[in-house]
Amino acid sequence: MRPLALLIALCLPLAATAAEHLAVLELQNASPLPAPEVRYLTERVRGVAQAHPVPGLALMTRANLAALLPPGVDLADCEGECAVETGRIVGADYVVAGEVVSLGGSLRAILTLHATADGKQLAAVHAGGADAVALERDLARAADRLFESLPGASPPPPPPALLPAGTLRVTSEPAGAEVWQGHALIGLTPLARPIEGDWRGNLELRLADHVSGYHYVMLRPGRDEAVHVRLLPRKSRATIQARDPEGLPCQGDVRINQERVGSAPWVGDLTQGSWRVDVGCGHRTASRTVYWPSAQTVVELEAHDRSIQLGAELIGAGGWELNYTGWFADRARGTLRAGLELHGGRFPLGEVDPGYEEAAWHVGMQLRVGFAVTQRVDWTFDFTVDIAWASCEDDADPTSDCALKDRVDAFDLFPLIGGATGLRYDLGAVAFDTGLWLLKPFMYREPGASVSPYMGAAVLF
Repeated sequence: MRPLALLIALCLPLAATAAEHLAVLELQNASPLPAPEVRYLTERVRGVAQAHPVPGLALMTRANLAALLPPGVDLADCEGECAVETGRIVGADYVVAGEVVSLGGSLRAILTLHATADGKQLAAVHAGGADAVALERDLARAADRLFESLPGASPPPPPPALLPAGTLRVTSEPAGAEVWQGHALIGLTPLARPIEGDWRGNLELRLADHVSGYHYVMLRPGRDEAVHVRLLPRKSRATIQARDPEGLPCQGDVRINQERVGSAPWVGDLTQGSWRVDVGCGHRTASRTVYWPSAQTVVELEAHDRSIQLGAELIGAGGWELNYTGWFADRARGTLRAGLELHGGRFPLGEVDPGYEEAAWHVGMQLRVGFAVTQRVDWTFDFTVDIAWASCEDDADPTSDCALKDRVDAFDLFPLIGGATGLRYDLGAVAFDTGLWLLKPFMYREPGASVSPYMGAAVLF
């Protein structure tokens, strides 16, 4: 009788504070989960009960239950009628019991709610998850549904009013493509799908032997959205052609990724990818990287003259120069080519003044203009302005500038102007020049000009 008297004495304070009580017993464990994790899941259920208040109903804590049970009685030792009897012992009006089990490699849990007065089961819910964390999330949702069955529990709030539905219409060319939203297949084109509320997301259209198409959709409530996607085949027919700077069609070799496939214009199949296309245009090459497939089936390339050249020239007897030329006007759609040259070297003085050495050093710049004679040959005109200096001979003639200026073994600094005309043979990667130079040095007196032949070669970039 003493244990019964003790239970009555402990239950009196609870009866004084609330009309009814709810007890959540420890979940039974028939799973591989360790006991502390199952105890945590039990406390999770109690937490949901505490967050779901019912007027006039108090939640009994684990400490309350442990104090009210007779010595040696475990909260997780019984279920069903035993759970109802345990609830009666601790003075609870409603009791929740449950069990965690393993099913097919995942975890499952069941919760039951009984009224202790008549032992009637009021509700039962199930939860599951691949692991303890997933089970915890689903168990909390299940417990929330369970406590809605308590007498006097507030009804769940009504779902928010749905916004007017809109219609998502998706078509494709060709038709029959799969429409994916994330990892979910939502239909085949042509597709008409009602969407409730505000919806946005990326759509992917997939079709065999075609490149997938993507479209971002933002659907407003009550409005329709139409999406049309053209799907390009992974392998399709392409036409590759090129034109030279004069606008004439090229008829040279067509190379794709350095492999010759034919002559321009070339028609053949290209598969999906990026391709380096080169088309020969006489002494030029038209090049371009093509990304395939493309909405355009004709690939048009244009050849350009190379605009930078490094070269060297031999001038008369003993003269030479190194030069750098930047061509700033192309012959595209016309016949004119122009460039600016920087050079330096030596030019022959010839019979300009017998007192000087045979050649003078010079540096300067030159304007070059060329007119197309043929596709590869230009008739060029060059105009140069230089600074030159020349040393006197040791045995200078008494009548020479050096002798008259009394500057034997010294040097004179003087301007130099000149002009040239000749032919330029442009072979694409290299060019050759030949012609005549007319050079006019402005020395101490009025010497004559020298005429010298020249020839040179240059590398083009």
